[in-house]
Amino acid sequence: MIDNFKIERRKSPQTVLERLVKIAYLDKIQTKKGIEYNNKDTKNFCGGLYVQITTDDKIIISGSLHKYKNYLCKNKLTNFDAFTMNEAQETIKTLFTNLELDIEGFCVLHFEIGISFFFGNDLKELINEVLSIGNEYLNPKAFYLSPIVKDDRMKLTRSHRDLKKVFKIYDKHNEMKDKRISNSHEAFGVLRIETIYRRQEKKELSQFIELSNLEALQDQFFKEWDQLNFYSDLQAPTGTHKIKIEIAKDLIYNGTIEVLEKFKKEFENGTITRRVYYNIKEFVENWHNVKQQFIRIQKKIVKKYVELYLLEKQYYMKI
Repeated sequence: MIDNFKIERRKSPQTVLERLVKIAYLDKIQTKKGIEYNNKDTKNFCGGLYVQITTDDKIIISGSLHKYKNYLCKNKLTNFDAFTMNEAQETIKTLFTNLELDIEGFCVLHFEIGISFFFGNDLKELINEVLSIGNEYLNPKAFYLSPIVKDDRMKLTRSHRDLKKVFKIYDKHNEMKDKRISNSHEAFGVLRIETIYRRQEKKELSQFIELSNLEALQDQFFKEWDQLNFYSDLQAPTGTHKIKIEIAKDLIYNGTIEVLEKFKKEFENGTITRRVYYNIKEFVENWHNVKQQFIRIQKKIVKKYVELYLLEKQYYMKI
């Protein structure tokens, strides 16, 4: 479940730094601030993790823990199969053994938790139906299409740099193809959901990898993704006009204040007539009395997602 992560240790003995340079095959780099060491050009030949010693002797390790595990086990830099919290714990321990580093003093700055599972070739249709996450009656976080991903195959919640938690759902095959990863075809039809934790308060890595903490993070992950909300079909009273049904959907997803403001602007701009505006206004203002007549129906593709998600959740919760 743990994928991308970033850890650091501010100070280390010179003997430890010199040993790390040799073990991790770090190159000596001249920067404006001085000499640093990193494996930028060779990291994909030894597990995919970026290892750096900064000019002020800080050790930074970042990258995909999941890929590192698969590199060790399968000699592949892939991260779309199952990866449990137990495996994550063992992989971190193995990493520090391989680098001959003591885990004490390292802090976690950033990490991602997620699961990937096969969904099929209708991933784009599913992603299009994703609405928000959280209790839909208590200000849930809305999902938006990523502006940097082709073909509308990724949605995420607001990702401003000051936000410490971001939710993301996307087509794993499409992501790998965009990055020109040679074996991207192996992930065709795979859906990825993940929670990104950024700008952490430098939690000690030794505490972070305790199984009780990892299990708590796993429980939190599923608790939040259990509340993924989708657009739905609407069953309206017989004879209801299509336009009124669309307004009813708008009211369900956005609330009366936002909907009324939208149509008020359309009226002021001359997009709709006075008669149409006041008919809509009357319907919106009476929504609390008639909304029970409009029944939300879960779409087939959403039912498919729920079934597959629950199977995947059951797998992780059993371990």
